[in-house]
This record gives sequence, C-alpha cells and structure tokens, in this order.
Amino acid sequence: MILIVTNAEDPEADTVIDFLKEDKTEYWRFNTEDFPEKVKASFKLGEGEFLPPDGRVIPFSSITSAWYRRPEDSRFQALLTPEAIEFARMETRALLFGIWRTINCFWVSHPDNIRIAESKPLQLQVASSLGLEIPQTIITNDSEKVKRFCKDFGGDIIVKPIRRGYVEFKNKEGMPDVLSIFTNRVTPEAMREIDSLVYAPAIFQPYILKAFELRIAVVGTEVLACRIDSQESEFTRDDWRRYDFEHTPHSVFELPQRIEILCVELVNKLKLAFGAIDMIVTPDNRYVFLEINPNGHWLWIEELTGLPIARSMATLLERRVEAR
Repeated sequence: MILIVTNAEDPEADTVIDFLKEDKTEYWRFNTEDFPEKVKASFKLGEGEFLPPDGRVIPFSSITSAWYRRPEDSRFQALLTPEAIEFARMETRALLFGIWRTINCFWVSHPDNIRIAESKPLQLQVASSLGLEIPQTIITNDSEKVKRFCKDFGGDIIVKPIRRGYVEFKNKEGMPDVLSIFTNRVTPEAMREIDSLVYAPAIFQPYILKAFELRIAVVGTEVLACRIDSQESEFTRDDWRRYDFEHTPHSVFELPQRIEILCVELVNKLKLAFGAIDMIVTPDNRYVFLEINPNGHWLWIEELTGLPIARSMATLLERRVEAR
C-alpha cells in the first residue's frame, strides 16, 4: 500500500496517481483537509489504522511507502469559534505527526527530515561541505552587517526570504490573498530603509551573473535537470519564479557527472528521497548552488520539457511495495 499525504488540489499527486493506476498499484490518497471530519485515525501501541470515507480499513502496518507531498490544515465546518478551531487544529496536527513517526515505511520524504532540510543555513553548510560552490552569504537582522556586506560587493547584492516566499493576508474585500516575495536586487532606496531589517531577518548574497539557471529534480538516485533561460526575459532575470513561460525557454539539460553525483549526495546527506535543487550556471561555466526545496513543485517542468519526473516518482514508491 502506498500512502500519498497531500490535498485535493495537487496536480503533481494527480499525475503520479495516474501511473499508479496504470500499474494497478494499491494506494490511498489522504487529503489531509478531510481529517478529522471525514477520515478517522486511531493509534494503539503496536497497531493503528486509518478509516477513509470509502469504507476501507488501512492498517499502518500495510503501508510500504509514503509520499509526504502537500498536506493542508484540517477544515472544521462544524466548529464556530476561532478558539475551538485553533484547539482542534493543534490536536489534529499532533496526532498526525505522532502517527508519521510510528509508521515504519519508506518515505518520500519523512516530514521530520523535510522540516530540518528546509533550513537555508543548513542547506548552504551541507552543500559547501560536499564541494558544491555556494554564494558568499549573510543571513541576519543586523543592518550594520548588511551595509558592510553591500559595500564589500560594490553595492550589487540581492535579498531573499529565509523560509517563505509569500505572505498571506486579507484583501480589501476581506478575502484571503497571497503576496509573493521574490529574490530582489537591493536598491539604494532599499538600503536607506535597511534598519527595518531588525523585525525580519533575511538572506543577502552578492548578485551573480547568470548564463542560465537549473532546476534539478532528484528522485531517489535519478537526476532530471531542466535548463531555464531566465536571462531571456526582463521579468525573470533576478528570479525565474516571476514566471514568463512564453519568453523563458525550458529544456532538458545534461549535467556534468560531478555535479550530478553531488546533487544525489546532497539529497542523501539531508536524509531526503526527493529534492528540487536550484543552481546558477555563470558565463564562465561555474555551477553555483542556491538552495534545495525538499518538497518542491516540478509538474511545469515535465509539461514543458517532457522529463519523466512523475513516472520516476511512481517507480520509486512502487519499488518498496515490491520489496516487501
């Protein structure tokens, strides 16, 4: 049995499930927003089970591999007060994380390992220790250090968030909305406001000239690399996440063997089974590691390049089913 922990609106999960169906592999898609109102879970020492709304009984012991993809918080339709909802949500999270720590199976990847690997300082430290080139970096809320750092690099530095690249808020109509926070070059105007950094630390690095960028999906030991010609568009030169697909060519890229090996070693060192790695390739052909997303999106790459990432993910999960 393959467990897929995600939400109802996850196209990556949809695509992998299509392959599992084609292969007639047994799986259960656990959309976590349905728990606890539609899905029941019970834990006892030495046993435990999920009861999905389709009437199946799924013992924890039957799960051979699990893909921790994109879970969402529970929805509590019957609870009216914010206090009751918050209490129920915290208790629900506590039960699920307790269950994840007791299920003895192959994980892509275990949520505890994902949380640790999301640490940007740790990523940079591990990547550098393996021999990958990283940018000179300062992560701080000390504006004086940033001023000196900026001066050291002739005023040409970038800033990016440490963890989340977005802010959730309510718009003028009172509806939930999201503001994306991209990598930006630090302007003289921004430097004049740098003392506000005390409230929110950030990552600062020198601006690195790019020939092109890479998004590298590591699935187990398989490495699938996509070249992103981000410098072709004004919108994507500083951050390709300002998507401009029409003017930003994506193509399959063959990595040098050394870089490919280091990508696999990085994922293994962080105790992951999947990672989406971002790199810059400079005009003088240096490969500069930026970050790894332990649970990053990849479907757009497959759609634009034909790289078989979904097939690789399905195969990785299925191998553990066959091995038991």
